Amino acid sequence: AIKVLDPKFASDPHARKRFCREARAAAAISHDHVVGIHTVDETEPGGLPYLVMHYVAGESLQQRLDRGGPLELKEAVRIGMQIASGLAAAHAQGLIHRDIKPANILLEDGPGRVKITDFGLARAFADVRITQTGLVTGTPMFMAPEQARGEETDHRTDLFSLGSVLYALFLRQVTEEMPKPIKEINPDVPDWLVEIIDRLLAKNPDERFQSAADVARLLEAHLSHLSQSTPMPIPYIPGPRTTQNEALCARRFRRLVAAGVLAVLLFGGFIASEATGLTHLLTPLLNREPRDQARRVIPNSGPVLSVSYSPDGKTLAMAIDDGSIKLWDLAEDKVVGTLHGHTSNIWGVAFSPDGRKLVSGSDDMTVKLWDVAGRKELHTLPHQNSIRSVAFSHDGKTVAAGSRNGTVRLWDVDKAIQRSNIKAHAGDVRSVAFAPGDKVLATGSGDRTAKLWDLNTGQEMYTIPGQANGVWSVAVSPDGKTVASGGWDKILHLCDVASGTEAAALPGHGQDIWSVAFSPDGKMLATGSEDHTVKLWDLATRRERATLHGHTGSVFNVTFSPDGKTVASGSRDGTVRLWDVP
Repeated sequence: AIKVLDPKFASDPHARKRFCREARAAAAISHDHVVGIHTVDETEPGGLPYLVMHYVAGESLQQRLDRGGPLELKEAVRIGMQIASGLAAAHAQGLIHRDIKPANILLEDGPGRVKITDFGLARAFADVRITQTGLVTGTPMFMAPEQARGEETDHRTDLFSLGSVLYALFLRQVTEEMPKPIKEINPDVPDWLVEIIDRLLAKNPDERFQSAADVARLLEAHLSHLSQSTPMPIPYIPGPRTTQNEALCARRFRRLVAAGVLAVLLFGGFIASEATGLTHLLTPLLNREPRDQARRVIPNSGPVLSVSYSPDGKTLAMAIDDGSIKLWDLAEDKVVGTLHGHTSNIWGVAFSPDGRKLVSGSDDMTVKLWDVAGRKELHTLPHQNSIRSVAFSHDGKTVAAGSRNGTVRLWDVDKAIQRSNIKAHAGDVRSVAFAPGDKVLATGSGDRTAKLWDLNTGQEMYTIPGQANGVWSVAVSPDGKTVASGGWDKILHLCDVASGTEAAALPGHGQDIWSVAFSPDGKMLATGSEDHTVKLWDLATRRERATLHGHTGSVFNVTFSPDGKTVASGSRDGTVRLWDVP
């Protein structure tokens, strides 16, 4: 499917730039329930910029409603859960859709899997103010009040629209200024679902659910037990929050959701063999909000997408979502330089082994090499799609860059020329990592695979076993014997390089694992997750060593200091946190 900029805006350079910027931002989302964008092209002046989306064979949810009327309960809850899951992925990337409606929800032929499409109104969180005050965009029938008033919007705007869609699934009509209570029109809708929809449709954003991930988990829990003879207890849903009661409400919410799920599991006759599923279900709901355990919190102007220590441990590079790189002096505790040049999100940043250079990769389809001491750009290495990951070889002579289009390009650092281009994956390459000796490269992708590559031949060695979902991050141990990977399945996977077999699968996180990193001595691993935590793992015992709390948003990146005594993590909450390694 191809989407082009409206010809009447083609002559406006600001409109062209905005179209391409938003398309690239949407292309950064790789998720089962979001239609993928694999090409964004800004043609020569006079032509029309366009994007190419994956083709989805099926029909829209609107067509389904027009054809068959209100949906059955299980089907409606399944669709709602998958919409919420797709929105959670978009929100984790810093995007809001702003036009969620049945016409923008596609249902694949066969399994009926949900695919959210048409991110034509999407905005990066940090770029919401680009819409002028009073300019209303969206579909009024599904629009949140603040959006209808032309006020500033955030991810909770999408949650209101999700509530409107759920309302329509059961009633074959959409919300109005004063919609009729669901029970008056369809008395068969269960009370627990009425409570969820009512909260999503709260006029005050603070009274709605605060994340799509929470909604997805709730709907998943109810869907799992709809066939049980015992009805699922409705969890306590906190009302309007205040500064004084916010933490208390959050704790009550999690405990009572967990209590409701536990009651269903017990009365439904679950036995000991279901313990793993019970743990998986309750883990994200029972996490407390303990005190911030970070030794140091470094605030930034926006989400921090990548962090890297200099080899001497004195400087921390922080990639901010506004396209800048901040250099933080750890001794002086301040920013000592800012690198400007990228025009979109920077998903990867890394120091060279000698600390003299820095490499960065961005959604603006470029890799840049920087002179650290001179605080200046050395080279721009162009690509044909968004860059999702970068890495220096151990000898500092080569840079690997993983792209949205499934390729990995290897660049000669000194000559700034391309050495090779590997068609590595069917999906975006989320992570690249050199093994010691620089003869082997590990890659992880949204296509649900992680692979090892022989760099002498450019051929695949093997696909790393154990992956059932998209892979966000890969890392190779300092001795080159183990590859670690993490992704959508929330499990830390360890693979033995020599045999190509899975050595361990370690559950523990409640949401996607965004980043994995080995300690310099290879005895520990750090992981960062969408569940807002950093975890440390002991590789000798294959057990979790510590869970570090403090972030209030997804943890995009983790890295050890060169001496192994500190872990740095960058988050969507706009901070870098430094943690002492216990």
